[in-house]
Amino acid sequence: MDHTPQDLKKWAKDNKRLAAAVVLARVLAQTERERVLAYTLPLFAQFSFEDDNGNKITDPEYLYLSDDDEQAAAYFAACDVAHREHGFTGPAGSCPALMAEEEQRKAENVLLDALGTFSGIDGRNYSCKLEWRDRALDLALSVCLCDQLV
Repeated sequence: MDHTPQDLKKWAKDNKRLAAAVVLARVLAQTERERVLAYTLPLFAQFSFEDDNGNKITDPEYLYLSDDDEQAAAYFAACDVAHREHGFTGPAGSCPALMAEEEQRKAENVLLDALGTFSGIDGRNYSCKLEWRDRALDLALSVCLCDQLV
């Protein structure tokens, strides 16, 4: 597809709100992750998870490396109670930080789809390599939010 600089400027102007929604979703997801970690990390510290090699897992992000399903279930149950104590009203068994991060991904995918429509490249193809996805998002955000361009 051949596009002129004016085509890019029009695309950027037309999609500026999508880019702003991505920025907002990212801020909300990061803020929610930090808030949730503040009360779940002390819970995590009460457990002793190990990976297949017997190494202690010190970050809940790597809990998937543990085979201790019983202990993991107890940890997640404690997290569920803590989420409620901190005002979460969503579905039981859900994490408010993960839900915010999913909303971020949805907003990013809408912007990538718009970029794909403009460029002729299916935006979902970027997900095969996260680095490409990140670069495409950075490009789209930069173009849409550059005040000198739009």
